[in-house]
Amino acid sequence: MINIGIIGTGFGAKVQVPGFRAVRGARVLGIAGRSAAKTAAVAKELDIPRPFSSWKKLIDDPKIDVVSIVSPPRYHKEMALYAAHCKKHIFCEKPLAMSATEAKKMLSAVKRAGVVHGIDFEFRNLPGLVVLRGLLAKKTIGGVRHARIAWLTGSRASTNIPLSWQNRKKEGGGVLFSHCSHVIDYMELLFGKIKSVSARLTVAKKNGADAEDTCDMLFRLANGATASVTVSNVLPGASTNMIEVYGDKGSLRLENYDPKDPDFGFRLFHFSLASNKEKEISLKRPKKSNISDTRVLLFRQTAEKFIRAIEKKKKTVPSFVDGLRAQMAMDAVRISDRSGREVLIR
Repeated sequence: MINIGIIGTGFGAKVQVPGFRAVRGARVLGIAGRSAAKTAAVAKELDIPRPFSSWKKLIDDPKIDVVSIVSPPRYHKEMALYAAHCKKHIFCEKPLAMSATEAKKMLSAVKRAGVVHGIDFEFRNLPGLVVLRGLLAKKTIGGVRHARIAWLTGSRASTNIPLSWQNRKKEGGGVLFSHCSHVIDYMELLFGKIKSVSARLTVAKKNGADAEDTCDMLFRLANGATASVTVSNVLPGASTNMIEVYGDKGSLRLENYDPKDPDFGFRLFHFSLASNKEKEISLKRPKKSNISDTRVLLFRQTAEKFIRAIEKKKKTVPSFVDGLRAQMAMDAVRISDRSGREVLIR
């Protein structure tokens, strides 16, 4: 049995605890949070044997095999370096770090320690994205010319929503890290490496927030194609998650406008230039279960790969390598926004 300690009582408790528990051979043994009282309450509610008053105490526990870091990004590097020093396997929420410099130090540390390392790019498991990736690999629409991606919500549009670390840049808040990290990861999964980016980051809510809530980006891909991306969570009434891909033989469109089914409400369409017709491609929905939060279903698949890699003493995907790659692109986005110029991603 592989014992897991989770640092974080928010997403960690809501998604990772049930996600890890759904994986054979994994046991959530401990949890740590900022507040000792809240951590104890969460541990009691979720029947987690060991609540910890600090993340270092969790990592120091010899019974803990895996440390899952689900804290604000500001603390990822410190926690990961300490966990690697203690020879713990590490699973980290995205983004991996606050910068590519931090991410490189984290990757070096886990390599030196010889531990398995993973990152939660769970959107790779979206059924629609899996099918889309397969169709692109088969050259269903020929060579890719352009992609257009829009992820627009109004989840933080109201000025009545209290500020949190997610609105503070120094904590690692903002949609670049929370949303665009996913987009950048699956873009390279679908289209190959990103070559450069031109970007504009804006803050619509001026009520003390300094982390961006809207990102507009134009990417150049290594294969010669381009991709325009807009991501925002402050657009009242918006509920759009869409990937359009245009090739020399047709196009593919993966779209979801259903706020009640954000993970499995996607529909996929294929337009053929030869027939001049569009058809819908059916997507499988997950089997019915007692899990109401669909994020758990996506996370479980990534957790499964991670736990199996530990058992077999092999590498897992996605890993800190993928996290670093996304971090390099996000660094370039920030530089482009500040400088007003196109920035190469090396």
